[in-house]
Amino acid sequence: MKRVMVVDDEGPIVEGIVLMVQRELGQEFVVVGSAASGREALERSGDLAPDIVLMDVSMPGISGLEAIRELRRRGSTAVFILVTAYERFDIAREAVELGLGGYLLKPVSRETLARSLRGAGSVLDRQREGERSLVEQRERGEALLPFVEEALLEGLMLGDHRHDRREAALALLGIGEPMALAVALAFAPEPGLPEPDKEAESLHARLRETLRYRSRALVGPIFSRTSLVLLPCRDAQDAQRRVVEFRLGVEKALGPELIRGRVRLGLGAARPWALAGESWSEALAALGGAEARPSPGPWSESGDRADFSEDEDFLRLLIDGDESRAALSLGRILDAACGAGAAGGSSSEAGPDFEGRVPAAAAGRVVALFGTAYRLLARRGLLAPHETQALLDLRELATEAEAGPWRLAAEARFSRLHEVLTRQVRHSPAVNKALAHIAANFPRPIGLESTAELVGLSPSRLSRLLVEETGRGFSELLIDRRIERAKELLADSGTSIKEVSLASGYADPNYFARLFKKVTGLPPTAWAAGRMEDM
Repeated sequence: MKRVMVVDDEGPIVEGIVLMVQRELGQEFVVVGSAASGREALERSGDLAPDIVLMDVSMPGISGLEAIRELRRRGSTAVFILVTAYERFDIAREAVELGLGGYLLKPVSRETLARSLRGAGSVLDRQREGERSLVEQRERGEALLPFVEEALLEGLMLGDHRHDRREAALALLGIGEPMALAVALAFAPEPGLPEPDKEAESLHARLRETLRYRSRALVGPIFSRTSLVLLPCRDAQDAQRRVVEFRLGVEKALGPELIRGRVRLGLGAARPWALAGESWSEALAALGGAEARPSPGPWSESGDRADFSEDEDFLRLLIDGDESRAALSLGRILDAACGAGAAGGSSSEAGPDFEGRVPAAAAGRVVALFGTAYRLLARRGLLAPHETQALLDLRELATEAEAGPWRLAAEARFSRLHEVLTRQVRHSPAVNKALAHIAANFPRPIGLESTAELVGLSPSRLSRLLVEETGRGFSELLIDRRIERAKELLADSGTSIKEVSLASGYADPNYFARLFKKVTGLPPTAWAAGRMEDM
């Protein structure tokens, strides 16, 4: 039943409306009160909480329209129906502008009153249905937020660097801080427990529950008894405060376990969200380097000749583009590396044990494997030079470390490599070789003829293949690579235009400057200045 309030300075009008509602519409509406002026309507509406207000237009003092405006300003959601003695265009127009539910002419008849109230009731029903729908959508959205948070953190842990997804997740989570600091947490249950993984999950759950109410930390899922915690922060100083807050939360949740070394942590540096993956790598490296113990010795103590066939298979599969089988091959290599620490120098079929450490020799072998893979892919034009440079920073894998976090870092490395490769278009061997030749030799004078001779094709055949597979001719590809290099050098404020020109393959700085402006729309100096302003 909908609540009605009648506002009119003429008592008989009010009494007549009340009587009609009671007699004809009592099953649908109830008059909860009345007012004789606009001021009284303002005073009483808060207590009466009407759904529908029948408002006289002309009253002494505050007019009906003024009262409606003030009630709307105060947040009233009632449907207003104007009551007037004259049918006037200006009142009808104002009713439309205010979004009112219509107006009634005096004297009010039963038919028009019933029609107006039922029309207002339909408006109310639609409003309430819309509000219910919004509440349900909000509740569904809030129910999904934990999954969004977990997907964000799981993606960072496993090497997913797709910034568009990360930005969408941050927006949904309402995180506005421009930076984040990563913490790597390792859980080591007491030795001898029948189900150590469940104990690690229990420690992780206790920590997550405590931090949910004590800090702004985002706690990720647990893999290999290792978890990522992200601390959103405004700047480096704010990051320090967040770390102190986080440590207090960890001590409250897992104080005894911290003292006994059953929980350890490593911190990364505060970085923009686009580089949060680097902070995670730093945190893993810090965690792996904590409490270093003597290395158990070489990977193999048997004296047998090392078998590198699995390494060769991994590289071959990767170059052939068979990344699913390459991932399986890498898994076997990592099993052996982690098992070397757990079994004291021999491979363990049971897989890595959290208590074991990956020996320096095993870690070095995997680092060398990744480094070889990056260089092979770069030579074939499948990795751009700047991507290769970034990937070759393998510090988080290079030293003896705990097996769980180390393996997680290695798997994240492969995921990151997979992401880069999936962005690359697979070309024919001849085009790949030509692209690699451009990437390696662009600072020197090279041309279509010499490149065609290198790949074993005629210049016209190579030119046609380049256009068909890349959409660009040889000269365009060469210019693109040289300008890309120029941009990298111009980002360093200490490099002169002449030095940039020479390093980019152009002996004449003036020609270089004209070409750079033609390609980018800005002279080199202006482009560099804009770049510095954006940093």
